[in-house]
Amino acid sequence: MEKSLDRLEPVTRMMEICGIKAGEELRRERAYKAVNRVVVDAIEAPEIDNNVVAGTGGAFRHKGHWYQLQFECTLTEDQRSAVSVDFVVGDEIPEAQWEDYGLWK
Repeated sequence: MEKSLDRLEPVTRMMEICGIKAGEELRRERAYKAVNRVVVDAIEAPEIDNNVVAGTGGAFRHKGHWYQLQFECTLTEDQRSAVSVDFVVGDEIPEAQWEDYGLWK
């Protein structure tokens, strides 16, 4: 997977790494063990400041439903892996809005 990530443009790579880390951390929570996809820029693009990617417009899929995600992800200096991610789970995103945000079943 690292080779695939290395082929990405730096900003895209940072967002993918943060999405992977957010998924790992969400699955550690008892309520979200079935998370199988995180999109950090689903509703709006996150802000990037040096090695920190933060946003209020992320989303994750859990048991076939999408939920809003607010997060702050800190990357290593080389921006090749995530050191930490803090998150707040928001409301469920109605299926009628999925297409607007590029989400799927």
